[in-house]
Amino acid sequence: CLSYTKLYETMFHLRGGSRTYVAYIRGCRCTSHKQLHAEFSAALQFPAYYGENPNALAECLEDMEWLNADKIYIVIDQAEHFLQFDQTEDNVYSRILEHAIEYWKEENQILHVLLNLSA
Repeated sequence: CLSYTKLYETMFHLRGGSRTYVAYIRGCRCTSHKQLHAEFSAALQFPAYYGENPNALAECLEDMEWLNADKIYIVIDQAEHFLQFDQTEDNVYSRILEHAIEYWKEENQILHVLLNLSA
């Protein structure tokens, strides 16, 4: 678990290049479908047509051309809240993130998801 200071330092260093995008997701705001989709949509600047459902999330995570980035980092702070909600949903959101990571790897681009658990 990183302290907030360390987490922000890490995010700053991840930013590194000019074509790197770091999305900060507040896990404590991912405890319902509506909150989770709002949090991901805001952090990743999803287009207005985003459908706020698992299929739409998967689709947007495999597109993200609007970010104009070669490297994308999704940092989920207080990730235990996200993971707890995801578990009640048969881990659908974790699987979507895993699939998106694999998709970007096949495209020779970088998508990393970092989970920061509270102390």
